[in-house]
Amino acid sequence: VSAGPNSSNNVQIQVPAILSVSSFSAAPTNIGTGSEITVAMTIRNDGTSAASNLSPTALWSNGAGMSLIGLSPTSVASLAGGASAGFTWRVSFNSGPQTVSFSSQVLGVDSVQLNGLTTSPAATNTVTIFAQASISITSLTLPSGLVSVGQVVPVTVTVNNVGAGDSNSVTAQISSIFGATLALASQPQPLSGSPIATAGSQDYVFTFTATGSGAFGISFTAKGYDILGNTILASAVATSGLTVQTPPSLLTSISLSPTVASIGQIVTAVISVSLIASHVPGSLI
Repeated sequence: VSAGPNSSNNVQIQVPAILSVSSFSAAPTNIGTGSEITVAMTIRNDGTSAASNLSPTALWSNGAGMSLIGLSPTSVASLAGGASAGFTWRVSFNSGPQTVSFSSQVLGVDSVQLNGLTTSPAATNTVTIFAQASISITSLTLPSGLVSVGQVVPVTVTVNNVGAGDSNSVTAQISSIFGATLALASQPQPLSGSPIATAGSQDYVFTFTATGSGAFGISFTAKGYDILGNTILASAVATSGLTVQTPPSLLTSISLSPTVASIGQIVTAVISVSLIASHVPGSLI
């Protein structure tokens, strides 16, 4: 008894999944403390079997003071043979100056053999971190209570450098004046500004003349430059709850009695003084 030839079903032979890092970079390459750095890794499956459950190891850096802002995506469910995928970290540093680089690798599983996969450890290019200045208006100081028309109003703007690096040519600036009319009488000197070292502060004194009555406010900002000449700005801060009043005036009258008198007769003089009240919107003085 003999059997004729038979054909079996086909078996597909696949090359096991092989993970490799095709690119790994950090940008920008020169940045200040507190600013965001993007670290991007692209991996490729050089096999024909799919790789699954891919995720990167924790991002390592040789720098000090790194903070991880985010990772996207945190994992990739499946990567077909010949396909690529990417992972992107966003980080910042609070210490400078320093030169840093990053390293990581990706782990996964071969979807056919179910064995573990890993890329070789990869490293990025270097990034130079410089100490970044950051300025902020911390206080506005001006007279309390009511101000009269014609009165000089001094305003002191205090600017602090709350960053890690020195700032140069810092100036305080008027953003807007709203409400009652004010005329700028003088502004801080020199007009080119002043340097403010890290953790330092500087006062800038403006003077205004009140030329109209009513409630008023003034908005200020500040501008300067970091050690590389990049512009740095402070958020605007405004005064509030201030009022200019019209100054009160006195009305006087004199009456003599009697209106006809003889030599030697006593004449009585009556002097009347009246206060004409000032009025500002929402207030009666």
